[in-house]
Amino acid sequence: MSHVVSELVAQIEQLTPDDQCQLIRQLLDRIGAPADPAWEDAWAEELSQRQQDIDAGRVQPLAGPEALQRLLEERS
Repeated sequence: MSHVVSELVAQIEQLTPDDQCQLIRQLLDRIGAPADPAWEDAWAEELSQRQQDIDAGRVQPLAGPEALQRLLEERS
């Protein structure tokens, strides 16, 4: 991964989930990825439910690197 990409990833990790989704949509639009309204609707619903769970204290969010580390530990 280039230094520029590493810096961008670090900045992206500081964004809210909504801002991250907006960024992803803009990037996909730039590369010409086809839109799938059903997928976008389902993902928007999933994000909404996740945010409700966080707000209600039912789950605790993890930083991306920590979540990835836990997944790797579970698989080893």
